[in-house]
Amino acid sequence: MFASIALTLLLAGLVCAGLLISLAGGAVALARVHIGVHFSLDMVGAVSVSCLTYALLAPLSARAGDAFMSLLISLYRRM
Repeated sequence: MFASIALTLLLAGLVCAGLLISLAGGAVALARVHIGVHFSLDMVGAVSVSCLTYALLAPLSARAGDAFMSLLISLYRRM
């Protein structure tokens, strides 16, 4: 989750915030590896999946993001 947020911020031009989130994510990843919850390749895989997902969804969001968000808001208001 940290990787996708950091990548979004970095590519949006918010470099300082993106680097700060990356640093926090790195600390969390190291802590998880240190206490034995994950292997180090798990963390590399998570970053890879985040980058791939961003690369696939960013063009879709640029084309239909506003329409999709309007649909979600209208569905939410009906609840």
